[in-house]
Amino acid sequence: MDFKPVIKSRLYEDVVNQIKDLIRSGKVKPGDKFPPERKLAKQLGVSRGTLREAFRVLEVRGIVESKRGGGRYLKDFTGQNIYQSDDSLLDLEKDAILKIAEARKLIETQIVKKAVQEATEEDIARMEQILKFMQTATKEEYLESNFDLDFHLAIAKATHNFALYDLLEAQIQLLIELQQKYILSHSWRKELCKDHESILAAIMERDEQAAEMEMEKHIDHLIEKIQKS
Repeated sequence: MDFKPVIKSRLYEDVVNQIKDLIRSGKVKPGDKFPPERKLAKQLGVSRGTLREAFRVLEVRGIVESKRGGGRYLKDFTGQNIYQSDDSLLDLEKDAILKIAEARKLIETQIVKKAVQEATEEDIARMEQILKFMQTATKEEYLESNFDLDFHLAIAKATHNFALYDLLEAQIQLLIELQQKYILSHSWRKELCKDHESILAAIMERDEQAAEMEMEKHIDHLIEKIQKS
C-alpha cells in the first residue's frame, strides 16, 4: 500500500481521503489488512490518535472493520457510495473532542492541585502572559494560535512533573489536530478567559480546593459550549 504524508488542516480527513483513493484505484481490495497502527501513522506523518479517528470514520461508514487483536481490514462495501457527502464528519469530530474533554476533567483537576503546590513565580508569570495574549488577540490571531490550550499546558508544566505534563500534552496535541478552536465560536473567548482568570487566581492564592473547583467548572463550561456548537 502506497501512502504519503498528509498536509491539510484536518489531518484525519486527509487520511480518510487517501484510503478512499486507494480503494478506488484498486490498490486496496476487500479483505486486505492495513499495516500496523504505528507503521501506518509514521507513513502518513500523523499521530496515532489522528489515525484512529480516521479509521473510526471509515468504520462508521461500513468501509473498514476492526478485529480485536487482529488489526483493521477493508470490508466488502459493494453497493455503497464511499464518496457520498457525509455530514457526520463534524459530529464525529465533536464527539471525539467531548470524550477528550471528559478525560481532561479527570486529569486536569488533579494537575491544577499539584500546580498550586509547586508553581514558581516564573510559572505564574508564564500563565499571566498567555492569558493576556488570549484576552487581547484579534480573531485572526486567536484562530492561528492555541492560547487556550497553551494555558493548560503551562499549568501542567508548573507541576514540575514530566509524566503529568506528557499525559496532558498527548490530549492537547489530539485536540489541535481535531481543530477544537474552529468548533468553538470566537465570541466565546471572553467567557473562557474569565474561567482562566479564576483558575489562575486560585493558583496564585495557593488554594487547592478552589483551583480544582474552578478547573472543573471551566471544563464543564467548555463541554456545554461544544455541545451547543
